[in-house]
Amino acid sequence: MIHIHLKHFLLQSNNRDKYIMHKSYAVTIGRFQPFHLAHLEMIKFAFKNANKIIVILGSDSNIRTDKNPWTAVERQNMIESCLDENQLNNIYFFGIKDYVNDNNSWVNSINKSVYSIVDKNADIKLIGYEKDSSSFYLKLFPNWEFISSPTYKDCDATTIRSMLKEKNFEGVKKMVHPNVYKLLIEKI
Repeated sequence: MIHIHLKHFLLQSNNRDKYIMHKSYAVTIGRFQPFHLAHLEMIKFAFKNANKIIVILGSDSNIRTDKNPWTAVERQNMIESCLDENQLNNIYFFGIKDYVNDNNSWVNSINKSVYSIVDKNADIKLIGYEKDSSSFYLKLFPNWEFISSPTYKDCDATTIRSMLKEKNFEGVKKMVHPNVYKLLIEKI
């Protein structure tokens, strides 16, 4: 299931030619469960490398679990809460479901989403962080230039989810943007 944030897509869709004229796009892929400071730095890095950013929110159709407690819309809201007006006008979101043991379908779903708003000949960069073996997906898009995002600091979503469960709010505050912190605390 593909979700396009209408606020950002419909405003541009009436003038598709102008939309496609942007010279470069950066794609970032992640679960962002939750969106933390290292993710924010990756988005800022993506904006330094491209005019438009496309955020692929993974695990879109999953039910809420300890590993995936937030919906794609909630994660999109977290990301948007950290961006300025110019960035908000240049970022697009797609929710992509997981395809367990079917990388081809997952890649096809992402390509379909990206190429629904980007010309096939556009300059597309894939921005990501090669954390560990779970980052294998960054090599599944050979037609896009891969640019490794710099390391920000020790900050990972698994730790944040654990801290939230343990009610270690001071630890969480150090790893997320203040606006994301407010969104997270509202749900507790």
